[in-house]
Amino acid sequence: MLTVDGAASGTLSGSLIVTGNIVGDTLIASQGVRFSDGTLQTSAAHFDTASLSDRINAKADSTDNAMRSWTTANFPQKNDSNVWLATHNWVSSQIVTSAGQQYADTNTYDATRSWVESQITTSAGQQFADTNTYDATHSWVNGRGFLVGSDTLSLSDRIGAKADSTDNATRVWVNEQNYLPKTDTLSLSDRINAKADSVDNATRSWVAGQGFTTNAQALPDTNTYDATRSWVQSMGYLFGTHNVASGFGGFIGGGDYNSASGSYSVVSGGNSNQARGFGSVVAGGGGAIADSNTATGSCSAIGGGRNNMAQGSIAVISGGLYNRASGQYCSVGGGYYNRARGNYSVVSGGGSSIVADSNCASGDWSSILGGAHNNAMGMYSCIGGGARNIARGIFSVIAGGGGSTSADSNSASGNQSAIVGGNRNTASGLYSFIGGGYENEATGDYTVVGGGEYHAARENWATVGGGMGNTVLGTEGTIGGGTDNLARERAAICGGSFNAATGYGSFVGGGVHCMARGSNSVVGGGGSDALSDSNSASGAYSAIVGGSGNVANGIGAVVTGGYDNVASGMYTFVGGGNNNQATSGRAVISGGMNNIASGLRAFIGAGEYNRARGERSVIAGGGYSSASDSNWAGGDYSSILGGRKNRAGGEYSTIGGGHGNNASGAYAMVPGGVSNRAAGRYSFSAGHRAKADYDGSFVWADSTDSDFTDNGPNEFRVRATGGVWMYTTTGNGAKLPAGAMAWVAISDSTKKTDIKLVDTKSVLDRVAQLPIKEWRYKEQPDPTIRHIGPMAQDFWRLFHFGEDSLGISTIDPDGIALAAIQEL
Repeated sequence: MLTVDGAASGTLSGSLIVTGNIVGDTLIASQGVRFSDGTLQTSAAHFDTASLSDRINAKADSTDNAMRSWTTANFPQKNDSNVWLATHNWVSSQIVTSAGQQYADTNTYDATRSWVESQITTSAGQQFADTNTYDATHSWVNGRGFLVGSDTLSLSDRIGAKADSTDNATRVWVNEQNYLPKTDTLSLSDRINAKADSVDNATRSWVAGQGFTTNAQALPDTNTYDATRSWVQSMGYLFGTHNVASGFGGFIGGGDYNSASGSYSVVSGGNSNQARGFGSVVAGGGGAIADSNTATGSCSAIGGGRNNMAQGSIAVISGGLYNRASGQYCSVGGGYYNRARGNYSVVSGGGSSIVADSNCASGDWSSILGGAHNNAMGMYSCIGGGARNIARGIFSVIAGGGGSTSADSNSASGNQSAIVGGNRNTASGLYSFIGGGYENEATGDYTVVGGGEYHAARENWATVGGGMGNTVLGTEGTIGGGTDNLARERAAICGGSFNAATGYGSFVGGGVHCMARGSNSVVGGGGSDALSDSNSASGAYSAIVGGSGNVANGIGAVVTGGYDNVASGMYTFVGGGNNNQATSGRAVISGGMNNIASGLRAFIGAGEYNRARGERSVIAGGGYSSASDSNWAGGDYSSILGGRKNRAGGEYSTIGGGHGNNASGAYAMVPGGVSNRAAGRYSFSAGHRAKADYDGSFVWADSTDSDFTDNGPNEFRVRATGGVWMYTTTGNGAKLPAGAMAWVAISDSTKKTDIKLVDTKSVLDRVAQLPIKEWRYKEQPDPTIRHIGPMAQDFWRLFHFGEDSLGISTIDPDGIALAAIQEL
């Protein structure tokens, strides 16, 4: 049943509504009609096919039947809350501006005023409809262009002369090329003698076939009479078949099976793409429904590709396959199976054909430039490329590298940590760094591993430059290179193999099996392939410059080189050689072999099997090939200059050299020779088998193979079986011939000068005047020992011969006696 609300007979006004079902036999079932209660009806049985002339008291013929063209197969309807207005194709997607402005007319009857603005017409032939019910049936414009001709029938002929011919002006509302903004001021009631309400005006095909497709989104109009006001509604517009732009202000530019369901969303083209988020954009791409690109995040965007999802707000995927951008403000440049999950995260590209190999930037502000199966988990983390790398720390960086399995991955888990390349590297410390290589660890804060393999920098500020298998376990420890080296706190190893700098602040320059165990100890290098031949500086401040098998375990001990040398005493020193030992404090061995300086501050210069055991004792050299032939300086301050099998046992005793000598007395001395003995204090023995056993005695023995001994203290004994010669000058002297009992003065005339004859009488007179006395020496301890002779002063006064007045030469008395005898 059809009723008109508020309309009097003969004049229709108010709103036309539906109460009940509209029945009839004409229906475009593919679109349906929206009823006032909100239901959508698609059954032909609910439509009224009665002609418009029946409705308006036969004032219009059946050609004006508005129901006839409500919708066609090519021009889908627009739904409206008013049934009669709902079937009109008020707007197509062709008649909009770039800003999406709707075109409205505020005058119900003068709908032609703003139907189409002049700039919207196109050469493609967009038709423009007439809102006059009776003239609208004329083909003023067809589906593809404008009609040159016009209708000569007057409007009055059509509607029983109820309107004058001036209404014929509506025939030229549209000319051949341009829209004429002609305004008709006559009311519709004047034209049709009040037989038709303005509702019927809505049945016009105001916009024809260039706009909507079969699947076009219905755009409703909430104003019954002012239908022209909403040519373009805010619900969107689209191109192409099977596309759905259901979002407020949405747009689909083309393609197929695309959906723009988000407010102000855009799908430019492609297939099966979905722009669900507010202001989201999908530029193209897609494929089958399973391969669609989907932009669900607010203001998210997908440039192309297939099966990409931009889920985060303002997330962007430029292209690629199976990429996901779920974080806010994140982006994926392209690639395969990449994930940008963190806010502001970036994956530039890369990935792989399986999801297990995808790149994932899950940390906020994280980034991955390329590669496969990389994971930037830390905030502000970055991975340049490679495979299976994991940047977990805040501001962590992995430039590349990695490998084909999870075990091969690089991991930068420390904040501000960095790995340049390689694989199986781990930088877990704060600000830690690995330059490259294989299976390296930088676990301490501020640690560095430059490269190589199997390195570990595990404590803060530790550094490994390169090599293989090096480990730093102490704070600020450093290993420059080499293999299998170990450094602890503040220790350093430059290179080499199997070296260890375990003492605090210790240093190993290089070599093999070198150990700097003491605090601030140093091993310059050396060592050997066998651990038993290693150099070991275990004493604090100790040092080994080089060599092999050397040990410096005393505080401040030093071994400069050689083999199997030991400096075990405090501040001891071994310069080199082989198997030397400086065992007591400040002892020194310069070189040699099998020497031992066990006395405090003892010194051995060189030689073999020497023993300096006394405090400050010295052995300059010598020795022999066995311990039994060694020199031995056992007395404090004793010294042996050389030779072999010499023993200086007395304090301050000295042996100059020779063989088998013994200076056992304090301050005793054996200058050299063989089998000499200076046992008494201050004693002296020299030559062969001289024995100075008493204090202060001097024993000198010749080569006779028998002992020559003293008999008491302070003796001067000389054995010279070939005689004794003493010279004061080269020409003057005395001799004790072999087997003689008295000295013989040299009296050779060739050695004399200024020779004169003697006055024998004068000599005899003076002899007579010379006092001859008996006396003893003051210092001679035995009072029974006496002497006879002149005093030197009397002799000098009378004869004035000799050197001075204090002594009498044995030569002068002999001459005086001979001259006096001649005078007798």
